[in-house]
Amino acid sequence: MGTLYLVATPIGNLEDMTERGLRVLREVPLIAAEDTRRTGKLLAHFGIETSMVSYHAHNQRQRRGPLLTALAAGDVALVSDAGTPGLSDPGVDLVRAAVAAGFPVSAVPGASSVSAAVGVSGLIDGPFLVLGFLPRRGPERRRLLAAGGASGFPLVLFEAPGRLVETLEEAAALWGDRPAVVLRELTKLHEEVLRGGLAELAERFRTRQVRGEIVVVIGAPPQATTFDDMAVDALLRECRRSGMSASQAAREVAAMTARPRSELYVRALRANPAESTGTTIGSGQETSGDGEARREGEGAGMWKTEQFSSVEDVVDFLNGRGLRPERIKLAVGRGDSGRQVFHLLYEEEDSSLVGVAVAEADVPEIAPGDVGGVMDEAEAIIADAQRDEPEGAG
Repeated sequence: MGTLYLVATPIGNLEDMTERGLRVLREVPLIAAEDTRRTGKLLAHFGIETSMVSYHAHNQRQRRGPLLTALAAGDVALVSDAGTPGLSDPGVDLVRAAVAAGFPVSAVPGASSVSAAVGVSGLIDGPFLVLGFLPRRGPERRRLLAAGGASGFPLVLFEAPGRLVETLEEAAALWGDRPAVVLRELTKLHEEVLRGGLAELAERFRTRQVRGEIVVVIGAPPQATTFDDMAVDALLRECRRSGMSASQAAREVAAMTARPRSELYVRALRANPAESTGTTIGSGQETSGDGEARREGEGAGMWKTEQFSSVEDVVDFLNGRGLRPERIKLAVGRGDSGRQVFHLLYEEEDSSLVGVAVAEADVPEIAPGDVGGVMDEAEAIIADAQRDEPEGAG
């Protein structure tokens, strides 16, 4: 039975290759390389003639089986384009497969862009988080940025030259102008280290043509990160644009910001103009899409809440005001005395209910008034009610 060796390779300067790493690359029968052309240059420089196979994100499924077979017969070395395999590269897939198959996995340490950047930055003297390469766009990217900022730890991330300014701007918008260091072409001839605040660095790189491999180190916030209403609404809009329902968006943003899910659910409804015209619940007024406040009864429908002691009371309330199953949510909780409390979320226009549906979900652990706490189950019940609705009901 062979061993899978994770061999670190230079991140820019060939003199950083370790003697042990060279010995392992000479002695193993096979090297699995993320880029055989790049690794081939490294091997040629040191006079190493070991056989290579490619192993990268586009062929890892096809290569996994043959490499495990090779491990059964002898040792295999895994190398990435640069630095330590398994960190923000497809090597982790082979490591998992080897571990699951019972093969030993051994590290051959060496050059690392993370450790080099952290040391040079001078911003980190304790725990930190490595975000790796951020998703290129969309809610996943913003969610990762938000979660990293909410952790309160210093952060390390990799970024492509074409997205550096966008990333620095997004980070500054979410976290404020935290201290940061941008490290470009580490250990190479044209190594560059720029220090400053996030916003300042974004402005400095805006007018430059950026090339090379980039690591960004972002210092810890002066105090725990908080999200103001503007940042929260921006996150909710991103989630809604990605196709999430209001309840799903509320759940995601609640995990990032520690805001109450019920509050975020209402904000998520406002974030989608097709679903709501920027209303508030139970306040006696609403806010239009352009930010102007209008009193109840002066235009679009108002979102309100009511509490009832039984489902029968809810049905009587709805029947008396024109039932139309579309947009009512009913959450069931328990009060301090242990009795059930029914929370109704509805939209009203000129004293008539518009877009009405009833959903019941018995979730004893939610607090009274937590309308967002059971929305996932409630929305499924609403969908069933709409499918069963007679034609002509509107």
